[in-house]
Amino acid sequence: MATKRQTPKIKTGKAGPADRPTQACQYFPSYKFLLSAAKEQRTADGKLQALTLPLPVVSALLRELFAATGFDEQDYLARYPDVRELVRSKQDQTAVEHFVNSGFFEGRLANCAPVAEEWYRKRNPDVWQAIKKGQFKDAKEHYFTSGANEGRAPSPELEPIAEYWSDVILRRTKLG
Repeated sequence: MATKRQTPKIKTGKAGPADRPTQACQYFPSYKFLLSAAKEQRTADGKLQALTLPLPVVSALLRELFAATGFDEQDYLARYPDVRELVRSKQDQTAVEHFVNSGFFEGRLANCAPVAEEWYRKRNPDVWQAIKKGQFKDAKEHYFTSGANEGRAPSPELEPIAEYWSDVILRRTKLG
């Protein structure tokens, strides 16, 4: 008899290293199993170049990620009043369900670290100029409306991670 599949429980509240599970082994589907829903693109010499996954699989991967790292529902709902209203009116179950099923694909941000205002302006002189011209109220507004989508780091502590992702997304993924 088949048992009903369970959606991973996602920890909510403030996310951080202390919230990460200490369990040594958790289930994650193998690559070959994921391939049953995916399409590979390989180079002439057989190297994997790209992998196309259906949106429900990407949503499930996001759900697993946040089940392991946590999700700050209060922060997400404070940043997105329209989502807060959807959750309040029960059109979406929870903030995290909104994020993994649609918010991520709409370009919404989750678990955002605070923006280090002075550092961000110094690190991004174009942002400082835009603020002086009145195009943005402050560095935080720039980060949430543009900077995150451009791969900019919100603080010096997160700059190495932002640089890593910029490398992965912008340099390593050029398809040719």
